[in-house]
Amino acid sequence: MSNSISSYRDLTKDPRFLAFSRLATEGYGESIVTDENRLSISFDEFLDKLETGKVVEANNLKNTYSTYADNWKFRVNKTTNSAQAFQILEVIQKAYDLGMVTKDNQLLRNKAINIYKQA
Repeated sequence: MSNSISSYRDLTKDPRFLAFSRLATEGYGESIVTDENRLSISFDEFLDKLETGKVVEANNLKNTYSTYADNWKFRVNKTTNSAQAFQILEVIQKAYDLGMVTKDNQLLRNKAINIYKQA
């Protein structure tokens, strides 16, 4: 992997990790948590899917970033400097473009990613 986790000393400054953490925790307190939806894909899996660039879940492609862009921009810009916010938003948009974000704006859960791996 060209930009592996080990290439960043401080993950709190890595825009990919910051995007991942926002997506992985989105709506977590609003849903009923079960064994099937408890955990999102891992950061390593997230990076792998971003780098591969293949659609992960075609059913999620209808959940376009543009529908939620204003909400994401507000939330990311509120807590991050503008240069870093731009990078985070690019990663979030790519996750949407690859079908990694569900209709509830949540990152795919382990069950969904396991189905993808078996395909």
